Amino acid sequence: MAQNCPTYLLKKENIKEVNLFLKTEYTPLFIDRKQLNSVTKRLLTQKENPLVLLFDKKLQHIEVISAINIIEDSVGNLTPSFIQRINNFAGN
Repeated sequence: MAQNCPTYLLKKENIKEVNLFLKTEYTPLFIDRKQLNSVTKRLLTQKENPLVLLFDKKLQHIEVISAINIIEDSVGNLTPSFIQRINNFAGN
């Protein structure tokens, strides 16, 4: 999730940069911080980009996973614990 990407060109550049090290499919989300409430702003500032948001519609629960728990090394490999969390979330 990228923050403060006001133009399409900046968003595209951000996606290209992430693709250099993240070797998996993802959906990029761009958040305008002015649209967030104070609790959400505080939560997101405590995390390091990239972020993964897992939203369970049935339980109305959101989980935020930060970069330190996603990327294992400088090559962009995903941590085994992150892969397991995604598999659990997806019901695999």
